[in-house]
Amino acid sequence: MAKISKVEQGLFGPIEPDKNVRGQTVLSSEARIVRVVRADGGDNSYDYAVPEELADDLDLGQRVQVPFGKGNRWQVAFCIEFPDSSQFEKLKYIHSLIDDSPLITEELLELAKWISQYYCYPLGLVLSAIVPAAVKKQAGMVNNQYIIPTEKLLNWFSGDAEALTDGETGKKIRISAKGKRALEYLKSNPSENNEYKLNQLVHASNCSKPVFRTLGKCGLLEFVTRREMPSDELINLQEQSDEELDELTPQNGNYDSSPIFDFDDDADVEPDADVEPDAEPAFQLNEDQKNAVAAICDKIDNSGFNAVLLHGVTGSGKTEVYMECIQKVVDRDQQAIVLVPEIALTPQTERRFIERFGNVSVLHSGMTGVRRHQQWRQIAEGKANVIVGARSAVFAPVPNLGLIVVDEEHEGSYKQDQSPRYHGRDVAIKRAHQSNITIILGSATPSLETLTNCERRNGFSCVTLPRRVKDLPMPKVQIIDLKEEFKQGRRDNILSKRLENELRACIAAGKQAILLLNRRGHSNLLYCPSCQYVHNCPNCDVSLSVHRRKSADQVVGRMLLCHHCLHTTKVPDCCPVCQKKLITIGPGTQYAEDQITDQLNGLRLQRVDSDSMKPGDYRQVLNKFGKGEIDVLLGTQMIAKGLDFPNVSLVGILNADTALSVPDYRSSERTYQLISQVAGRCGRADNTGRVILQTFLPDEPAIAYAARHDFNGFARLEKQNRKQLDMPPYSRMARIIMSDPLLQTVEAEAQKIRMILDQINNQLQNKMEIRGPMPAAIARLEKYHRFELIIKASGPAPIQQTLSMLRQGAIENTACRIVVDVDPINMM
Repeated sequence: MAKISKVEQGLFGPIEPDKNVRGQTVLSSEARIVRVVRADGGDNSYDYAVPEELADDLDLGQRVQVPFGKGNRWQVAFCIEFPDSSQFEKLKYIHSLIDDSPLITEELLELAKWISQYYCYPLGLVLSAIVPAAVKKQAGMVNNQYIIPTEKLLNWFSGDAEALTDGETGKKIRISAKGKRALEYLKSNPSENNEYKLNQLVHASNCSKPVFRTLGKCGLLEFVTRREMPSDELINLQEQSDEELDELTPQNGNYDSSPIFDFDDDADVEPDADVEPDAEPAFQLNEDQKNAVAAICDKIDNSGFNAVLLHGVTGSGKTEVYMECIQKVVDRDQQAIVLVPEIALTPQTERRFIERFGNVSVLHSGMTGVRRHQQWRQIAEGKANVIVGARSAVFAPVPNLGLIVVDEEHEGSYKQDQSPRYHGRDVAIKRAHQSNITIILGSATPSLETLTNCERRNGFSCVTLPRRVKDLPMPKVQIIDLKEEFKQGRRDNILSKRLENELRACIAAGKQAILLLNRRGHSNLLYCPSCQYVHNCPNCDVSLSVHRRKSADQVVGRMLLCHHCLHTTKVPDCCPVCQKKLITIGPGTQYAEDQITDQLNGLRLQRVDSDSMKPGDYRQVLNKFGKGEIDVLLGTQMIAKGLDFPNVSLVGILNADTALSVPDYRSSERTYQLISQVAGRCGRADNTGRVILQTFLPDEPAIAYAARHDFNGFARLEKQNRKQLDMPPYSRMARIIMSDPLLQTVEAEAQKIRMILDQINNQLQNKMEIRGPMPAAIARLEKYHRFELIIKASGPAPIQQTLSMLRQGAIENTACRIVVDVDPINMM
C-alpha cells in the first residue's frame, strides 16, 4: 500500500486543534455527512460528519484528514460523495482539510470509479495515482506577501488632503521621508487590482520592507499572504541550477529514476526542452486529408460520443488532420488532450503542436516536480488550449474538454505496467464517452480491438488516409532470407550482402539510413555448444544478456546482465560445466554497432537505445541527425516511431523475428506493427525509399504482409486466427498472477483461488473459461516463483462480477503477492 510521505504529512497543520478533538462523534441525523475513501487503499468507503467551520470549504475531490479505527489514527482520505443519510447512528468528525481546492474534478472522480471497478483496484489508490505526486505535495509553492492600499490611502491618492489623519485623534499622521517616497511611488504606479507583491515593490521603489510595514501600522496599507506558484523565471533558474548540480554529481552504479507510484510511464529517455529541431514547412491538406477533417468535424458538431479511427498509412499526414480538428475545438473555447505513446520520443510532434497553438501544456516524466505542478494548475485554470502527453495526460484536469486524440493507438506502452493496470487508450475512450465528446484514434496499423469495435459497436467509425502526402510512393521492401546468407558463409555478419551494399550506396549519395534491431546489449545469451549450457540469472528464469562495459567511453570488458532484476556478473572464460569455449547467440545493438563501424570506415553512426541514451541525449541526437551530422541511426523500437526526416532513404531491419519468439498471442500483430512503423520512416520526401528486411522466416504471414504494405490482408488473417482460438478481440480476458519466494506456497494459494473461481463460475452458470493455475511464462522473477490463472469470457460483465467477488476477501487474504491484469497486453 502507498505510504503517506513526510512532505504530505507536513500539509496537515496542527494535529489536535482546539475545536476538533480526535474521535469526537455526533449523531448522523444532526450533521452534514461526507463519504470518503482512504488514500492508502482498502475497498470500503466511510462516512464522517463535517464540522460547521469546514462545511463551506469542503467539496468533492478534496483530501481530508480523518481519525480512523479504534485508535483514531490519522488517515488521508478523498471526499467522494455527500450522502443525505448514513447507515450509522453516530459519526466521527473529519479533522481538517488538506487541500484548499479539489484535486479531482467530478468528471475525473466518476472516471476513477470506473477504473476501480473495471481494473479491480481500490478507489482510494486510483485517486492517489491520478494526481501527480508533485501536485499532492504542492511542489514549488511559496508564500508571497502582498500589500493592498487601504481606503484611506486611496482617498489620498484621489486628492483628499485630509485623508492622512488619525481617525481617533484627528491629528495628521506623521510619515517619514522614506515613507513619503514610498507613498509617492504607489501613487504614481497604480496596479490594476490595487495589489502589489511586496518583494517586487521593494525592488522597484528602492524602499525597504520596514518602511512599508510602518505604513501598515499607520493604517495605510494592508498585508496579505498568499500561497502561490513561483514565476516562470524563478522555475527556469531553479531547473538550470539543478542541471548544473547534476553535471557536477558523479553517477555511480545502476539506478532507477522512475517514480514508484505515479502515472508516468514515458520512455527511459527524458526530453531536453532546450533542443529544438528545425521548423518544418507547412503544406496544404490533400483531398484525403480534407475529407477526413470534414468527416471528423461533422462528428464534433453533432455532439455526443463518437470514436473515430483515423487509419492512415505512414506518412499520410495524420498529425495535420489532428491539428485541423483541434483548431475547431479551440475556436469554440474548448480544450483538447493529445496522447502520444512516449512523449520523450516524439519531439517533432510536440514542437508542431506548440508552434500551431501556442498555449500548449506538455506533460512528461522529464519535468521537475515544480514544473509538473505548474502545468497541472495551468490546465486546471483553463490556460492551456492543448495538453500533450503520455498515457497519464488522460487524467489532466481540463475544465472544458472538447476533443481527445490518441496517436498510435495500437501502442502497447499505453498499458500501465503497475497497478492499477489501466490502458490509456481505453480510459480515454471512457472519458470521451462520459463527456459526450469525440475521440480520434490514429494509427497506420490499428489494433485488432479497435478495428473490431468499428465493425461491431455503435459510436465507432473509421476514416482512412490511403495515400501518402504529395502522392509519394510507399517504400519498396526487399526480404533477405538469412538462412541463405548463412549458406554463403556470412554467419557472423550482422549485415547481409545486399543491405551492406545498399548502405554504402545510400551514404555515398549523401542520404541517411535507419537500422532497427529490437534487442539491446551485445548478445542475447551465452551458450555452450558442447553441453548446451546457458548462463541463466540466479534470480529469474531467464538467460543473462551479454553487455559491453565502458569506462570513460573506453570499452573495458563485458558483463552479464539480467534485464528484469538487473543482476550482473562477469563473463566466464569457459563453460562452468564442461570447461569448453562459450559462444554468444542473438546479437544486440552493441554488437551491431561494433561490427558495422568496423565494416564501414568513417561511418557516422549513432546507437539509440536505453543503454546509450542519458537524460536529454535523445533530442540532441535527433537534432544532429536532422542537420545531417549523423549518417545512420541504429537502435531498438525507440527509432521506429514518431520520426519524420526527409533525407532518410534507407531502412534496414536487421532481424525481423525477435518478437515472434515471444510466447504471446499478440506476437504476430506486434511484428507487423513494428516492421510497418519503421519502414514508414523512409521515402517521406521526393526520393523513393528502400527497406531491406532480414529474417529467418520469410514466409511468416506478419513479415510477408508487412513487406507488401498489406495491412488489411494481415488483419483479416489475424482476426480469423483469433476467432478460431477465441482470443481477444473475440473474447475478454483477465490474468491473475501470484508470486511467492516459496514454490509450495504459491502453488497451494493458486489452487485455492482456482477453487473459488470455479465456485463463482458455477454461480454465473459457467459463463467463463478458466485456465490454470500454471507456471507463468517467466516462472521465477526476482527470486519469486510465479503462477497464473487466466479468465476468459465473451464480454466484460462476468469477469467484473468475478473479480469483484474475489476482492471481497480471497485476494486480500491470500498469503502471496497477487496482481490482477484486466485486458492484459503482455503475457510474460
